Amino acid sequence: MSQYKASPHRCQAATTHGTRCRNSGTQWVALNHETESLLCPEHQRHAREGRLRVCESQPREVFA
Repeated sequence: MSQYKASPHRCQAATTHGTRCRNSGTQWVALNHETESLLCPEHQRHAREGRLRVCESQPREVFA
């Protein structure tokens, strides 16, 4: 588990106004094979639907 996953952070998604979401991120979501972002429940749904922009992301941890 990375240091990012051990502490609470704000959601890393961008709002429709282009600013960062003010909600608390509750789950790390893989955006692709290389990156993941901490997202609030609403933005997790948008990620599943394929309509999400993020302000920030981290490299995904790959376990052997």
